[in-house]
Amino acid sequence: MPDDPLEDALREATFAETSAMSGPPDSLRQRLDVLRRAFSPDTQFKSVTSLQIADPAHAPGAFALTSATTVGTAPKNAICLTGQFISRKHCSLRPIDGQWLIEDNDSTNGLYVNGERVTSRFLCDGDIVQVGNVPMVFLKGEQGASGPSGTLPLDEGS
Repeated sequence: MPDDPLEDALREATFAETSAMSGPPDSLRQRLDVLRRAFSPDTQFKSVTSLQIADPAHAPGAFALTSATTVGTAPKNAICLTGQFISRKHCSLRPIDGQWLIEDNDSTNGLYVNGERVTSRFLCDGDIVQVGNVPMVFLKGEQGASGPSGTLPLDEGS
């Protein structure tokens, strides 16, 4: 049976658990390129703006972004993650004029976009967002920031 290129890309892109604490690994640029190719706009979720978990060590998941969204370990978050170095209310995302702004909510271990620690940043298609030890790929859908309200997890088999 041939290898699954997506699985290979995810395996290659696995971040060290300490990367949230010590910054990006030296080969981050190569890993980002692999992830961007694996999650190109031609993927199955191209019509929906989403965050997709990009680490085989964590349960696969994709989360549709249609309105202001919170991320963290607390159950009240729209995107509830488990993992090391993740705060209860780690960060939030919100649409502004067709773009998505991500903001660190004063988390203990910080928020990283493409390996750089940030307090806030507008996201671009293909950006790698790391919350604690969970890397996710931001995919801007064709609808942009508009669409039905609410943040719904996408079924990985869709």
